[in-house]
Amino acid sequence: MNTAPPPQEQRQTAAAIKTAPDGAVHLTAKGQGVMAEEILDIAFSSGTKVRQDPDLARMLQSFETGTPLPPPALEALSALLSYLYSYNQAVAQDGHEDKTDSTEDIGDSHGPV
Repeated sequence: MNTAPPPQEQRQTAAAIKTAPDGAVHLTAKGQGVMAEEILDIAFSSGTKVRQDPDLARMLQSFETGTPLPPPALEALSALLSYLYSYNQAVAQDGHEDKTDSTEDIGDSHGPV
């Protein structure tokens, strides 16, 4: 029997964020596997809104817990996720993934992402 953990991309991943009264967004918890399940259990039992977004949860893993997320990082995450969602929707509608010649810029007026 194989007892090795599943590859990282297949493990449950969760992150919790909270907006402070001053508008700053803080990463309050993050984890994978059992820790992710605990984060979700706490959120569900406390009535906290939960968004299922594996891409965002994985991206948030790179930030330190307890620190505010820098606004430029939030803007970059937003732009990247927006691009990915649009791409995935286009692939789902077209039925194939051959979009490799696309050179669409996902940056904004603040510079490249």
